[in-house]
Amino acid sequence: MSEYEPSLKARSAWSKANDYEVFNWALCLECKYFKINPAHPCYGDCELMRQKGAYPGVMAEAVCNRFVSTQGTDINSKGE
Repeated sequence: MSEYEPSLKARSAWSKANDYEVFNWALCLECKYFKINPAHPCYGDCELMRQKGAYPGVMAEAVCNRFVSTQGTDINSKGE
């Protein structure tokens, strides 16, 4: 078993439970849980996912659907 497999499974479960999907990472830049990787500016980490034991990596295009929905844009028609 790969050392990342448990965290990747936890990430999948966290993403499903929290309605998180990859779309446009620009919104992550303003999130208090996000920390950009200065050596690789197209990558960063989500501290909220890390706290839950999930793989925290965020690549160039990611946004939290739940956050976007609170801003009045329901990008996947699931509602808040």
